[in-house]
Amino acid sequence: MLVCLSFACHAHGYWFDIKGSGKINALVRIQICYGEIDEFGVSHRGKGAE
Repeated sequence: MLVCLSFACHAHGYWFDIKGSGKINALVRIQICYGEIDEFGVSHRGKGAE
């Protein structure tokens, strides 16, 4: 799936953003994000129609 996104989004980096309480058996929200990764390794989300 990520390979297909790499051709469609034209971004430099992809990562999973996982948000939740951190408790066992609790629900989490998972997002696949794309954007730029700077020289310090900090990820910056891309915005646009993609």
